[in-house]
Amino acid sequence: MNTQDTLALAIHNYKSGDLKKAEQLCQEILKQNPNYPDALHLFGIITCRNGDNEIAIEYIIRALKINPSNELFYLNLGNIYFASDMLNRAVECFEKAIGINTDYADAYYKLGRTLQKQGKYEQALINYHKAMKLKPDNPNVYYYSGNILLEQDKYDDSIKYYKQAIKLKPDLPEVFNNIGIALKIKGKFLDAVSSFEEALQLNPEFTEAHYNLGNTLNKLGKPLEALDCYREAIRLNH
Repeated sequence: MNTQDTLALAIHNYKSGDLKKAEQLCQEILKQNPNYPDALHLFGIITCRNGDNEIAIEYIIRALKINPSNELFYLNLGNIYFASDMLNRAVECFEKAIGINTDYADAYYKLGRTLQKQGKYEQALINYHKAMKLKPDNPNVYYYSGNILLEQDKYDDSIKYYKQAIKLKPDLPEVFNNIGIALKIKGKFLDAVSSFEEALQLNPEFTEAHYNLGNTLNKLGKPLEALDCYREAIRLNH
């Protein structure tokens, strides 16, 4: 089996969840060719999945030194930096990926996530909007846009984005919970109750939704029902 076939098999095993076999195949390739960039990259991704981000970063940087024009390498290196809370380096990687491919929707989305985590909300929204245009079927980009708008007290706009996220992926309890928060702030308590209940149907152990539902029921003059929600939230926290 030649190197490309071995790499293809390693990728297949990785995608199938057999990380050990994928790792072994990468090691076989790298034993024969220590500078094979795709194997270095995949080995780095596997190492990250196994919990060693530092080694993963080393391998993907090695891959990029050999092939510095691969946007996927930069994207995944940025993802590892993001997971390691090395946000400035993550931004650099996502920007380099976009520099290579200006239509790279995933890179705009991940850049938006990083900027949002840095508190740079307007820049994050700009990148989310670019991601939406290029890949309008990603529910997460609408969800995180909604979160920024909710934090900016733009409740109607946040609800609009949350509803688009639900349209694309109806089983997101966090989205229903956040819609409920926005509706509660707007004084639409009955609608908020419905949203929190939707969240709890999807995830009965969603502590925050129990607590939010309790607060809203209190607003509606239903203290006993609210108390049940608080008790459940406390139970789940212990």
